[in-house]
Amino acid sequence: MTEDLKSYRGNCHCGAFVFEAKHAVITKANDCNCSYCYKQAFVHARLTGESDVKFEKGKLADLAAYQFGTKGVTHLFCGSCGTSLFVKGQMALPSGEKFDLFTVNARSFQHGQLPNFWDMETSTFDGASFGEPYKVPEFTGPKPEVEVEGGKFYTGSCHCGAVRVGLNSKPLDKTYQGFLTDCNCSFDNRAGCAWCYPSANEVSIQGEDNVTFHRFNLGVWGKGFCKTCGVYLYGKHYPLPEEVVAKMSEEAKKWTVGGAHLRPLNMRILNGLDLKELNLGHTEGYTNIPGGYVEP
Repeated sequence: MTEDLKSYRGNCHCGAFVFEAKHAVITKANDCNCSYCYKQAFVHARLTGESDVKFEKGKLADLAAYQFGTKGVTHLFCGSCGTSLFVKGQMALPSGEKFDLFTVNARSFQHGQLPNFWDMETSTFDGASFGEPYKVPEFTGPKPEVEVEGGKFYTGSCHCGAVRVGLNSKPLDKTYQGFLTDCNCSFDNRAGCAWCYPSANEVSIQGEDNVTFHRFNLGVWGKGFCKTCGVYLYGKHYPLPEEVVAKMSEEAKKWTVGGAHLRPLNMRILNGLDLKELNLGHTEGYTNIPGGYVEP
């Protein structure tokens, strides 16, 4: 007896790609611990093939593509907003057995079709055991301008290494007293970022010319991702016109104006950091952040 399929509606954040994917009812989040999927927080919903996806807008061939290792698998993301959408190709198991793979990122499914990912049971595929070990790109740039008393120097990067970061921070562990969070807003639910909020002068960036910034809502925060591999990296503040700020509530100004000195950083890109060892909070951004995202 074949399992009944459900139609899930998904899209990249900017709406350039909108589709319906047929899949059995999803009851758990299937992630992967390989070097790429971890940085992307990709939640795999495996399909039988491309025929399980019907595009309403855009098409598979127009997505940006990234490969690494043996290049048997292609990771596909929106080149405009960075949303990671599909993985396709042929996987080779350590035993030598090969199988065809086509998965959609369940994070791209529109709001309300799945529970919050932090509430779902998770099953992790051990992709890190496949192939040669990932070689961490070395940070070679100058360290950040500001030292942090009792702090630690962290390095990180996108997957391909075109963009690399250095961070001075209090130790990112259970003792950390600052704000650390993931979020279910329309952007972060798709991106899977886990944010910390250092000052910009505590962060040093190499290769920013390879970063695309996705801006939405008021456009005050650009979400930066690598043009080559699509990994989300950090946020960049863009000042708003005075006439826009004048109409804001004092509460809204705290983040849009008061946060101008910050450089929000996606902790998934930091080397050697285990998110499970952090006191990571959960922010209900979808309902609490003003500006209401319209699902296409």
